[in-house]
Amino acid sequence: MNSFHPYSRSFLNIIRKIKFYGFSWTINRSIEEFFTPSTVVGKVLNACIYPFFFILLFPARMFCSIFASIFMRSHKTLYLFYDLSCSPVTYDFFWALAEAESQRMLMGLEKTEVIVIPGRESGLRREIPAYAAVLNREKRCKRIFDLLLPATRLFPHCKGITICENRLEGFINYLLFSWNILPRFYNPIFPTAHKTSRVVHTLRQEDSLPIEVPKDVLRYANRLLPIEAKGKKLIVITLREYSYLRKRNSNIREWVRFAKNLDAKKYFPIFIRDIDRKEKRSVYFPKSLPVLKIASSNLLVRAAIYQLSYLNLGVSSGPLALCWFNARAKYLMFNLSKDIDRLESQTPFRVGASPSFSKPYQSWIWEEDKFNIINKTFKETCDQIESGVQKHPS
Repeated sequence: MNSFHPYSRSFLNIIRKIKFYGFSWTINRSIEEFFTPSTVVGKVLNACIYPFFFILLFPARMFCSIFASIFMRSHKTLYLFYDLSCSPVTYDFFWALAEAESQRMLMGLEKTEVIVIPGRESGLRREIPAYAAVLNREKRCKRIFDLLLPATRLFPHCKGITICENRLEGFINYLLFSWNILPRFYNPIFPTAHKTSRVVHTLRQEDSLPIEVPKDVLRYANRLLPIEAKGKKLIVITLREYSYLRKRNSNIREWVRFAKNLDAKKYFPIFIRDIDRKEKRSVYFPKSLPVLKIASSNLLVRAAIYQLSYLNLGVSSGPLALCWFNARAKYLMFNLSKDIDRLESQTPFRVGASPSFSKPYQSWIWEEDKFNIINKTFKETCDQIESGVQKHPS
């Protein structure tokens, strides 16, 4: 049993990782740290070396950028570089897209385009063995097409996405479009990932959130709903049933109890299950409860269902990012108390509060997903919605 936390970067935690994974992992991780630093020491060394590469590449960048601005109208576009050597193929991509949209507005540009650059580790970034054992390379590569590609359709000003075949192609794109870019100081030699803190700060200043589900997708998703849901308020429950960091998983028995306890004349509960769940390890789930299977695998349908619902509920998990950045998707997200370490390493937030950019009826609930807590919070939120009281998340 490993005694370290996967998201902590403390010195003692690093020592525990070295002891657990061994010499080979340590060497590979040291090389990776040189190019994509995540520790204080690595970032200091990178900051010392980066200026030399910046000066060396400056003439080539200047020439290519002038060419691109004249012949390719690139000066009106913000280019988001999503480098898979330091960025995961997960819903973290939405943080990057949200930052790009906010930055586009601040710079007064017309559109954004995404350039995905393959990582150094077989096209991806190096993951800790515990995560790689749960989600192998094949599954992570599949997410590029199932998650990254369709995600751009939810951001109206994102007009294209390019998936580079190799890092050389990514480097050429960098030379052509290296002025209006995110992350601001990105380069393919020493790639950097987006910073969630900047997203939170910029979104807090905006009146709206960036996700807009296309109308054709909304119409399609509406036709997928069971006929029994018509005339009732749709309650969408998202389950986390992942084999990685299981303590964050949904308490399925409590959610089943909650769904069965709802007034059947007024509400229609529907579940969206985890596409990465292991069937043999899954807790028993009653076949009588409705499950929308296509929403588990189709990102656009999932986003549309979240927007069409009266209220979304679930535990802290990636798919709920589709609610975080959509002002029209009301949601209650539980179990944040079990996710503090990860959130502290990635997201600036106040314990016990919702993100500062959240809209009315969008709440992070720091208590566990127990029936009494779910039911109480649900009723309070429904009362606020019915009475028209727009209580902003604290």
